[in-house]
Amino acid sequence: LLFAFLLCARIMMGRKELDAHAYQFLLTGGVGVAEQTSVARPSEREAPWLSAKSWGELSRAATMGGGLANIAADVAAHPGAWAPLAEAAEPHTLELPGGYQDKLTPFERVLVLRMLRPDKLVPAIAGFVVAALGAKFTEP
Repeated sequence: LLFAFLLCARIMMGRKELDAHAYQFLLTGGVGVAEQTSVARPSEREAPWLSAKSWGELSRAATMGGGLANIAADVAAHPGAWAPLAEAAEPHTLELPGGYQDKLTPFERVLVLRMLRPDKLVPAIAGFVVAALGAKFTEP
């Protein structure tokens, strides 16, 4: 899967379909980039599923612009809508709330899962590779 993902990412970057900053964000979570939001993190009572690490990554996602520019504000404003994604057994199969399913590219949807559910990044990447290159690239 790792080789298939790297191959897919390089092909997409060569075609200008994948931004290098978004790829770097996947690898680092935006560490080293200043947080770009003045939105306060939801309280523990409002969003017990939202860790400080996830909130920091959501806040730094604004640096990439595009569909992720306002995600921190949207999560803060509607934490209940995002809770099922954070608590689901298979979040990579759910639609993103708030119109983000249609607003984001497939790679940006992987980034959302990386921010909110890093434990489910492998199945999300597998789905991304299947959608981009086909199932034959993820099968042994």
